[in-house]
Amino acid sequence: MGHQKDSVRQGALGLAERVVPLVAELEPGARARLNEAAVAALMAHDGILPKLGAMMQKKKKGEDDLAAPAQQATAAWGFMARFAESKIVKDGHANAFVKVLEQAFAHKTPAIRQEAYKAWFHMACVFDGMGSTLAHPSRLALICRPFRDSWPQESPEVRETAGIVWSHILLLLTRRCSIEKAATFEVAVSDVLKPVLAKADSATRKTVINVLSGMLHAKRDADALASSPVMVGDAPATNLLLRLDFVNKRSRTLFDLLLQLGQGGDEEERSKVTQAWIGFVERLAVEESRDTAEALSRAAVKYWVDALLDS
Repeated sequence: MGHQKDSVRQGALGLAERVVPLVAELEPGARARLNEAAVAALMAHDGILPKLGAMMQKKKKGEDDLAAPAQQATAAWGFMARFAESKIVKDGHANAFVKVLEQAFAHKTPAIRQEAYKAWFHMACVFDGMGSTLAHPSRLALICRPFRDSWPQESPEVRETAGIVWSHILLLLTRRCSIEKAATFEVAVSDVLKPVLAKADSATRKTVINVLSGMLHAKRDADALASSPVMVGDAPATNLLLRLDFVNKRSRTLFDLLLQLGQGGDEEERSKVTQAWIGFVERLAVEESRDTAEALSRAAVKYWVDALLDS
C-alpha cells in the first residue's frame, strides 16, 4: 500500500512540474485566484503545510522508512511556493512556510537535503517576482543562508546540487542587474564563497570556477535572461556576465577568488582558471569602453605582479 501511495504522489509531482510554467501565462485575475486558493489550502488548520511538515520528519526508531515520502513532501513544498507566489509573503505566512522546509535541510538522508535546495530555488523565484525583488536585503540574506551555513558542511552529492542551485539564484539576480549592487554581490557571492571554498571539494571548486568565468566573459544570452526560470537544471548557470565597470569596482575580490582556485586542486581546475583569465583578457581586447578596459588591464597586471612577488 505504501508503494502505491508513493507512486500516486510521484505522479502528482510530475503533473505539478508541468503546471508551474503555465502559472505565469494566466491572466491576472485567474492567477490571483490560484494564489489565494493555494495559500488557503496550505495554511488551513488541517491543511497541506502541516501535512508536508509531518512527512518531512526524520525517521524514528521502529517506523518504516520515511525517506521517499519526505523527499516527495520537500519537492511538493517547492511547487506550492510557485502556486502561492507572493500571496504567501503578503499574507504574513512566509516564516511559517519556510520553517517547515528547515526539517528537510536538517534531514539525515542526503537525497532529501538535495531536494531541499531545489525547493529553496522556488522560494527565491517567489521573491524575484515581487515588486522589491530578491535583492531586498532581508530576503536575500534569508535565501543565501543555507548556502553560507550548510553548503560547506554537506556531503559531496548534496554539495554539487547546492552549487548548481546557488548559481541559478545568481542568474535570477543577473536578470534584473541586481547582482551589480555592491551589497547584493557581497551577500550572494563573497559571503557565500568564503566558508564554501575553505572546505570545497573538487566538484565544488569547478562549479565556482564556471560561475566566475560566466561573470567575467560569458556571452550574454538575452533570450535566456528575459525568461523566468522554472526549474533548476543539472549544470551550473553561467549566463552571468557582469558589466566591466562593475568588475572594475570588484576586481580585487574576483581576482582573489580566481587566484585561490588556481593555486590548488588538480590540473583540470587549474586549466579552467587559466581559460577564465584568457576569456576575460579577450573580452577586454574588444571592449568598446577603452578607459574601463585599460583600467582593468592595469589592475590585472598589477594584481599578478603583486601575487608573484608575495609568493
